Amino acid sequence: MTLHPQRGDFGYDRCMRLAGFAIVVCLAGGTAALGDDSAGYSNGTEFRMSGSQTVRMVSEKVLIDVDRIGAAVHCRFVFKNEGPGTVVTMGFPNEPYGDASNAKLDGFRSRVDGRSVRARIQKDGSGPDERRVFYVKRVAFKADQTRVVEDSYRTALNGNTFSWSGISYVMETGASWKGNIGNATVLVRFHDRQPSSSLTVAQEDRWLAVKPFRNKIPKNLILWSGFAIPRVHGTTLLFQRSDFKPTTRSNVILTFQG
Repeated sequence: MTLHPQRGDFGYDRCMRLAGFAIVVCLAGGTAALGDDSAGYSNGTEFRMSGSQTVRMVSEKVLIDVDRIGAAVHCRFVFKNEGPGTVVTMGFPNEPYGDASNAKLDGFRSRVDGRSVRARIQKDGSGPDERRVFYVKRVAFKADQTRVVEDSYRTALNGNTFSWSGISYVMETGASWKGNIGNATVLVRFHDRQPSSSLTVAQEDRWLAVKPFRNKIPKNLILWSGFAIPRVHGTTLLFQRSDFKPTTRSNVILTFQG
């Protein structure tokens, strides 16, 4: 899962669109952009997304806990193989902000059906951006088998001179699996906000159309774009949608006061 700033004269680069499903938590001078586990193949040193013809993403649940210095991310994917037995090479993307020296995620862990598995860091062999890497693992499926894959990590938040911060969750890479995503949920909890005052939200492109980048974002306002209109519960945002094929416009991008 990773955060990217938005491009502007204050040095805030917007989240890069990766393949897979993950979180992006990265601000000027920050860490990375992440996305869903994606299907592809590896030659041992590079990972390329190629998709799966038989394995479907039944559901995904992503929990992002944001505090003053960073975010803890936990992703839970349910996959079903609708064909004969197969072995799938899965890649969890990370695109660091800056150079590739920031490519390693803090405490990255991957599990399949509750058992820890080793994920190797490999370069992205399908694009020109040398910064992008994948955490790669191989997952075997029996015919008609359903498996649960979990990825978790922590990433730092970085700010800029205008006190803007951001979080992004890349949905588009979920399109590498067979058919549509059955159900997707992204839950974002802001632990650095006062629980007594609820968050408010505004669609990012509409707000920015009338407000210059240098305007200070109100403390409890969250600018958003993504695959669903978020529901607000106190200091929590919930994105949820069923039966859809994600595109670049599906990526969740949140901008707020740092």
